[in-house]
This record gives sequence, structure tokens and C-alpha cells, in this order.
Amino acid sequence: TKLEVQSAKSDIRSQMTELGGRVHQMVVEEGITDVSGDVEVQSILDRIKLLEQKIEGKEEDLRRESALRAEKTAG
Repeated sequence: TKLEVQSAKSDIRSQMTELGGRVHQMVVEEGITDVSGDVEVQSILDRIKLLEQKIEGKEEDLRRESALRAEKTAG
């Protein structure tokens, strides 16, 4: 599960890089300053949000597993 969290964080970094590239293209090359309405930008942001939710879920699983191990050790 820790590996899944690290993998998702790596995926987020990749999406951030892609987002930066798209925003740069829009602003510098196309002269568009309102990037929030761009379908590609929204798609990347949606993927990032899903990955963040996945990380939160996996981290919660890890916390629960850790608490269970602590209870077994203490008991």
C-alpha cells in the first residue's frame, strides 16, 4: 500500500508537469490567459483530484493497519 501511495504521488507529479506544459502552450504560444475553461486543463485537474483522493484512501488504510498492529502488540 505504501508503494501504491508513492506511485500515485509520482503520477501526480507527472500530471503537474503535463498541466504546466499545457498552460505554457496556451499562455505563451496561443496568448490565452484564461486557462480554466480549457477541456485539456480540466481533464488533467480531474485526474490529479482522483489521484489525491486515492492517496487519501490509501493513507487512511495504512493508518488503520498501523493502529491494528499497535493494538495487537499492546494486547
